[in-house]
Amino acid sequence: MAGFALVVVGGVLLFAWPWPGGGSPKLPRVIPEELFTAAELRLFRDFYLMQRVLSLLSLALSLSLAAVLGFTGLGARWASRLRGPWWQQVVTACFAFLAATSLVVLPIGWWLQLRATRAGLSAGGWRQWWLDQSLGLLTSWLFAVLPLLLLILAMRKLPRRWPLAAGGGAVVLVFLASYFSPLLIEPIFNDFRPLRDQTLVAEVQDLATSEQVAVSQVLVADASRRTTTLNAYVSGFGNTRRVVVYDNLLDGVPRREVLAVVAHELAHAKHSDQFWGTALLAGGAAIAMGLLPQLLRGWRNEPDARIVPRLLALSMVASLALSPIQNAVSRAMEARADQDAIRATSDPAGYEQMLLRLARTSRSDPAPPWLLQVWFGTHPSIVERIAIARDAE
Repeated sequence: MAGFALVVVGGVLLFAWPWPGGGSPKLPRVIPEELFTAAELRLFRDFYLMQRVLSLLSLALSLSLAAVLGFTGLGARWASRLRGPWWQQVVTACFAFLAATSLVVLPIGWWLQLRATRAGLSAGGWRQWWLDQSLGLLTSWLFAVLPLLLLILAMRKLPRRWPLAAGGGAVVLVFLASYFSPLLIEPIFNDFRPLRDQTLVAEVQDLATSEQVAVSQVLVADASRRTTTLNAYVSGFGNTRRVVVYDNLLDGVPRREVLAVVAHELAHAKHSDQFWGTALLAGGAAIAMGLLPQLLRGWRNEPDARIVPRLLALSMVASLALSPIQNAVSRAMEARADQDAIRATSDPAGYEQMLLRLARTSRSDPAPPWLLQVWFGTHPSIVERIAIARDAE
């Protein structure tokens, strides 16, 4: 099972990887000092260095607690005391595990939010932050508990063939979650309204037509009640595909830069990046199901809630271990989207100005350390993206 899934993932990588097709093989050299003033660089550094330390500490704490609960038997002993049928115990154990790993890092999350608020990057206030933490825990639990229930059910009913059933089920669930969660989860966190600027709507539709992307709606999300970060995205598929623009992106941002952001997101839809990214995740899930019997070797009891901490801890460790591969694909897709967006708008200078504005509003590190970029960077760095724009120019 794992070997077959690995071959499939290799094939998906072969077709999905954005092989070089545009721009020069060697991009022009760009350094942060020519993009930002010394005062801006100090401001950025004072902010993101501590944010980075706190984020890594949060990750270490949550993983450490997950390891204690999942790999020492402590979580299994606690879960054995739960009452009710096995499925009810699984539901309770899943929520308790996720709540525990969330609560242990809550003080660090509070500190991160405090620093973001003081830096002017968060606009929602503490009531909104607490609401988002609660909603985040609830959605994480909902997305985890159904796969757990189906996996343990397969283990109980198919003692010898459950990896095959679990692998197939994991692929189906990953695709369902990828395509339907934006339509189900987005309304929990944001309200949407149609974009009223019909001139901008027409320009977005023209961009979508040039990129051969069918768009049913152009919506505005009320993101400003949470953040000052500027963004847009394309969600849905088929007749439900829509362009969503953050309301703060429309507040004083030049039209050319708004269209640059939208063109980048449309490029992802043009190349079906969501589908290929989902296919890689689905293949990874199938591989995990194939390896799971080895990882659970020695578990001889009938599967029930006692195995939940082990499964959740394994999923967290696997997610971190596979981040370099997943993020390498993501960075390549983002670089291709940058190139396509510049071609679609025919405005490399406007694209560079948009990137500089995004960096200033988010106080992002223009050139992060290579190891952190390899492990956690979902996008090329700002200097790399501006090099792409200058190469096109």
